[in-house]
Amino acid sequence: MKNKILIVDDSQVNRQSLADILREDYEIVFANNSTEAISLVKNNLSSLSLIILNWMMAEMNGIEVLSSMNKYHWIDKIPVIIIVTQNLQYPIEHAYELGISDVISLPFHEDIVRKRISNIVSLYSQKTYLKNMKTEQLSDQLDIEKIKNNFFFEKQNQLAFIYDNQLDIMFLSQDASQRLELPEIVAHPMARDSHNRLKVRLTKMIQLAQQTNQTNPSFEYEDIFIIDGKDLLCHFQCRAIWLGEENARFIGLMGFIDKEELFDDEKFQNISKFDLLHFQHFLIEFQKIFDQISLIDVQTQCYISLTNEDIENMYFMEHQDLWQDISMFDSKRYKKAYEHQSKVIHFDFQSRYIYYVIDQYIEVNDDPYVIEYKLKMHEHILKSDKQYRKMVKTLNYMQENIYLDGLTEVYNRRYLEDDLIKKEDITAIAMIDLDHFKDINDCFGHLAGDRALQETAKTIKKSVREKDAVIRYGGDEFIILFYQIPKHILDERLNSIRQEITEIKIKTYPDLKLTCSIGCAYGKYDYQLLKLADKRMYQAKEKRNCVVIDDKEELVKV
Repeated sequence: MKNKILIVDDSQVNRQSLADILREDYEIVFANNSTEAISLVKNNLSSLSLIILNWMMAEMNGIEVLSSMNKYHWIDKIPVIIIVTQNLQYPIEHAYELGISDVISLPFHEDIVRKRISNIVSLYSQKTYLKNMKTEQLSDQLDIEKIKNNFFFEKQNQLAFIYDNQLDIMFLSQDASQRLELPEIVAHPMARDSHNRLKVRLTKMIQLAQQTNQTNPSFEYEDIFIIDGKDLLCHFQCRAIWLGEENARFIGLMGFIDKEELFDDEKFQNISKFDLLHFQHFLIEFQKIFDQISLIDVQTQCYISLTNEDIENMYFMEHQDLWQDISMFDSKRYKKAYEHQSKVIHFDFQSRYIYYVIDQYIEVNDDPYVIEYKLKMHEHILKSDKQYRKMVKTLNYMQENIYLDGLTEVYNRRYLEDDLIKKEDITAIAMIDLDHFKDINDCFGHLAGDRALQETAKTIKKSVREKDAVIRYGGDEFIILFYQIPKHILDERLNSIRQEITEIKIKTYPDLKLTCSIGCAYGKYDYQLLKLADKRMYQAKEKRNCVVIDDKEELVKV
């Protein structure tokens, strides 16, 4: 199979010249501009062998493209060669700082172009091969400092296992092996001569695991397993951790639990109360372990992210003005720790990193708080098999997909809050709210409400362009981010969406009727644009089943 090269150039002549030189040896894909290029890279991350990028283009220059690739760490996975003119005055030193591999000049010299591209592709192919070899070293897995390991895993009790898709081998933790009455290593679990009971139980899991990819690495399902000699219904939360570039080479980390880990043992209760001095010592020690520590005051709904200076002087305990609004935290986690006066272990995702997180109830001078510790999982910590099995026990908390809403399969609120959007290209924001949604739940039940949300999301998604983003903002509210859309088309599109939602039919609930209220703000993206769209939506809700567009308060209703 040929290596795939993406050529990014707004010049048809340049694209054709490179294609003529390279087509015989490589599979070529084109992007006419940088916006299209970034979309192609995002969707073909695992299959691209090289990007050839024109340094100077009209829409977005090379620096901006490379900056985006650095932001999402794509530059670590795909080499980039830039195209420059021989008399280029614009300095390219910054391009090397941003991670390019080489430069080719216009006009193209056929032999030089071929040789440089061949060298870069070969070099990165070797690096990829060496990286993929790590997936075959199953004894060289997870290494993390002993004190961190013990803190997280000494009380974990769920079973865990891994499945290596490339080698077709199942590895069970020692505890899982004993309680499931199976060997720790099961080769070819789907083969006829393997353990028939395991084959029957794991068929669905392995089929689902083999369908994962780097874009969609997670899945969930439920099945009956015999644990300690008893048939128990287990909920599996599974995620594939990709160590190589090719789809066939990955190690899946799997586990099953029936609820989040919640600890409230006697030992914990004895260490959860502090006076101010002991709390300061506690923070000093824990800061040596964790990457982030935040203190949450559930009663005032505020939090503070603790720095070295904060811990050194402890002024924040007396000055509430230093604290911030708590809305950024996952309320389900810290409230559970608070209500049970215990602690909850879970996972959090920020950009490309995975964090182990503990939300822990404490009392300082008899006042209640929740303290949250975060520890980043680094890519280089895949070392020992023994500690790897312990880590697996916690990884089953990972969410199905960080930026997708599990019910509607559109983006979730986090997609917006984590700043993944291209703000400079957004020209309109629409907020959609289903009318009388509470009545739907009350009259038809919550399953009907879920179906209504799913059908609404499908309707919105099919009514917008691929480059537009549909987000379930919360409850029955959806947001559409429109990229570079003319005003007159926006008006038509929103009224079309409103009409199509009224035409939704759900076979199992024939009497269920849907309408929506849409508010929209048109203009350059900023936080005020989102607030304005929200304001227009509430104006629309006063009349229902209508569209209100930006500050002109233009009311359009059929």
